[in-house]
Amino acid sequence: MPDTIQRLQIAFFLNDREIRVTVPPDRTALEVIRGELGLTGTKETCSEGDCGACTVALGELADELLVYRAVNSCILPAARLHGRHVITVEGLAVGGQLHVIQQQLLDHHAVQCGFCTPGIVMSLFCLFLQRPDPDEAAILEALEGNLCRCTGYITIRAAARAVAGRLAAAGGAWSDLVLPACAADMERRLRAFGEPLRATDSPNTDGRPLAGYHVPESLGELWRTLARAGDPARTRFIHGGTDVMVAVNIKRDFPEHLVDLSRIPELHVLVREGDVLRIGAGLTFTDLMESTLVADHLPVLARAAARVGSRQVRNRGTLGGNVANASPIADGAVALLGLDARLVLASAGGERTLPLETFYKGYKETDRQPGEIIRAVEVPLTGCIHQYLKSSKRPAVDCASVSSLCAARLEDGRVAACRLAFGGVAVYPALARQAAAFLEGRALDAETVRAAADLAAAEFQTIGDVRGSAAYRRALIRHHVIHHLESLRGNAELCGRNA
Repeated sequence: MPDTIQRLQIAFFLNDREIRVTVPPDRTALEVIRGELGLTGTKETCSEGDCGACTVALGELADELLVYRAVNSCILPAARLHGRHVITVEGLAVGGQLHVIQQQLLDHHAVQCGFCTPGIVMSLFCLFLQRPDPDEAAILEALEGNLCRCTGYITIRAAARAVAGRLAAAGGAWSDLVLPACAADMERRLRAFGEPLRATDSPNTDGRPLAGYHVPESLGELWRTLARAGDPARTRFIHGGTDVMVAVNIKRDFPEHLVDLSRIPELHVLVREGDVLRIGAGLTFTDLMESTLVADHLPVLARAAARVGSRQVRNRGTLGGNVANASPIADGAVALLGLDARLVLASAGGERTLPLETFYKGYKETDRQPGEIIRAVEVPLTGCIHQYLKSSKRPAVDCASVSSLCAARLEDGRVAACRLAFGGVAVYPALARQAAAFLEGRALDAETVRAAADLAAAEFQTIGDVRGSAAYRRALIRHHVIHHLESLRGNAELCGRNA
């Protein structure tokens, strides 16, 4: 075990209080809120961000505006609370009067055992702060990361619709019903907050395996931090934490040092440079879904992002982390592979660029060198037609049995270029090269579509696990290819009729 351990001095606002606590590097936000501060409305269940019982609203400044997002506090490092405002279910009711969301859940009999209810309340709270008039699809999306075992979702959805009705009746004063008094002056208070995150070294008397949590605020500071940490094998990068913290909580997989990349501004860029969209590795999936630049130039990437995890996971999980994790079922990585993306890798020695299709070397193995991070992803804007498809038991939250992206360009009714990327069919996201090569130069008649589907299904040594046997996955590959090519053919016919 390490001889010394860092203890972090964090300061943040919790409901109507300013909090200052000293925490070890492996402490989660849930442990601080529930265990140390005694706010037991925030529940602990899965410890891996699946159930939503621990959901809180995390408020932080974005372009000088205070934005609250739902997050799973069980996989949020306590260090991430520094300089932010946290609202828990206890912060909503004032003077014994229930918040409008709590009252409607009660009135519609949408509470039974109540264990999941605080998380549901906080997810709906963040939804109504952003959208006072959400439609049914938005309500379902907001709740997709909250499991309820006994009450049933019909009454919960009815309560949510009733909240929307109350807010509509309030007109321009709707925000007074949603935003609690503890948040009234919070934007100013966060702007005035300038206290750095401090850490002190102390003897590791309790035998903690995780010794340090480092938060560099620039690439230059990152390289200096890594140099001080020493052996790269003892260090792990964390950004969204949606995978790293699960490994810490469930597998007890502790690195000696966690290096938090979330405060490095160079990782949060999103710009168009000629015919390339440059996406910082630190952008979250929510950032991609809300970006007008992505919507204008790569809407398929926003559609793929919407299928990643739950709202709570998308609010923290990053595109760069999804790629670097090298999971066979990484939705973002599959989409980028189909889009012919390139990775910009950075280290203290400089930068290099390589195609994403050469990045993966095996299961959880990549070409990333010790001390390197993914700085950005570059996606060429080719004018192709894009189709994304994910087969899973649930539309979101669940891991894919098979996911795929097809990028194709037609000229004179024939396939001029084609890429078919798949996830869940091999030990890492991969291209169906033979099927794509077969399609080029051919018209998309029924025979060609069937032949391409057969080629793609035969191209992979498909894996089998709890999400589907190898034979089932081969059938899904055929289905995906047929779906993509029939949609592409339909687009071509529509363009022809409209010419």
